[in-house]
Amino acid sequence: MKLFYSWYRFGLFVAALLLFSSCSQTTNPAWFTRPLKENWQVFKALPDLDNGTAVSAPGFRPARAYKATVPSTVMHVLVQNGVYIDVFKDMNLKKVPTEQFRSPWWYRTEFRLDRLPQTLLLRFNGINYKADVWLNGKKIGDHAQLKNPFRQFTLNISKVAKEGTNVLAVLVYPPRPGDFTIGFVDWNPAPPDHNMGLFRGVSLEACTETGLSAPYVVSTLSKDFHQADLTASVVVTNYTAVEQFGKVFLKVNNDSVSKPVTLLPHETKKVLFDAGEFPELTIRNPKLWWPHTLGTPHLYRASFSFHNAGKITDRKSIVFGIRKVSDFYTKQGFRGFKINGKKILVRGGGWVDHLFLDDTHESYRNQLGYVKNMNLNTIRLEGFWGNSQSLYSLCDSLGIMVMAGWS
Repeated sequence: MKLFYSWYRFGLFVAALLLFSSCSQTTNPAWFTRPLKENWQVFKALPDLDNGTAVSAPGFRPARAYKATVPSTVMHVLVQNGVYIDVFKDMNLKKVPTEQFRSPWWYRTEFRLDRLPQTLLLRFNGINYKADVWLNGKKIGDHAQLKNPFRQFTLNISKVAKEGTNVLAVLVYPPRPGDFTIGFVDWNPAPPDHNMGLFRGVSLEACTETGLSAPYVVSTLSKDFHQADLTASVVVTNYTAVEQFGKVFLKVNNDSVSKPVTLLPHETKKVLFDAGEFPELTIRNPKLWWPHTLGTPHLYRASFSFHNAGKITDRKSIVFGIRKVSDFYTKQGFRGFKINGKKILVRGGGWVDHLFLDDTHESYRNQLGYVKNMNLNTIRLEGFWGNSQSLYSLCDSLGIMVMAGWS
C-alpha cells in the first residue's frame, strides 16, 4: 500500500472536494462524452520512416506495436505486454534500457462515428510531456502548444472528423531536464521512461452550436450552519460563425433557475449564478459534507444545460458537497482546523501514485478502504494528483480530505 506517514509541508491544507467536472452521459446524438480508452497501439517512433500523415492513415501498419489502453505510460504498456517482467524484483528496474525513452513514441487508435455531430471536441486530460496530434492525415495539434502534464487541452475536430472510421495518432515527446514535468522525488526510484505518455484520459465530446465546460459550485454557510448560499458557474462557448442567443439553466436540489446569454461568433463566456440573484440557490438546513468519523459525507448534484431555439445544445453536471473549512490557533501558537465549526484532528499520510501511473478505480477504492479502516481522514498528494477523476470522487463519497502536495 502506498501510504506513508509524512507531515512535512503541513501548512498547505485543502479539504477534499477538489472536484473536476463530470460530463452528463446521454443517448441523445446531439451531445455525448465518449472516452477513447480501448484499442490503442503504442510504438517507438522511427524518425526516418514515420510521419503523422502516414501514421494517421487507415492502412498504416507499424513494424512493431504494443496493445494498450489509455491512460497509460509507455513503460506501463511495455510491462503489460511482457517486454519487461518482474521489474520490481531485485534490481531489474535498473536493467531496463533508458535510451529507448529519449525519443518520441506513437499512440495510435481508430474510432468510428456512425453520425457526425455538429461540433466534435477532442480532449486530452494529461500528456507527459508534449505531443503532436494528427487526425485522418491532418495535423491538428503541435507540441509547441500541447505541452506540460498539468494542462488540459481541447481541440475542435469538427471539420476533420468524418462518419465511419477515424484514425488518431499522437506523437508523445519525453520530458527533458528543466521541463515542468512530474517526478517521484524520494518516494520511488525514477521510472525508466520518466512517465512519458498519455497518462490521463482522452475523450470525444459532442455538442451542437454551443457547448458547456468547467461546471463549478461553491457554498457559503451561515454562522449557525442552517443556511447555505450557493454560487455556481459554467463556461459557454459558441462554436459557430454566427451570433447565438439562448439560456443557461441550472438545476440544484430540484430547483431550477436560468439566465439569458448572447454569444458573438466563436465567443466564450463564464455564466455566474449566485444566491443573491436567485433565492432558489439558498438551501435551508443543508445536509453537510463531513469527514470520516465526524458524520456523513453528503453530496449534491448540479446540472447545467444550454437551451437555444427550443432545443438543448449541451449539458454538463457536477457533484459537490456543502462544508466550511476554518482554522484557529491554540494558546501555544499551533494552528488547528475546523470542519463545519467542529475541531478536527487531521489524521492521514502522504499519498503517491503507482510507479507507472497505472492506478484504476478499483485500486483507488481498495487503498482508500485501507485509509478508512485505519481510521484516517486525510491523504496528502505528492505531485501527481491521480490519473483520473476517480480519486477525487471516491474521496468525496468516503469522507476523505485531501491536502495538495507539490514537488
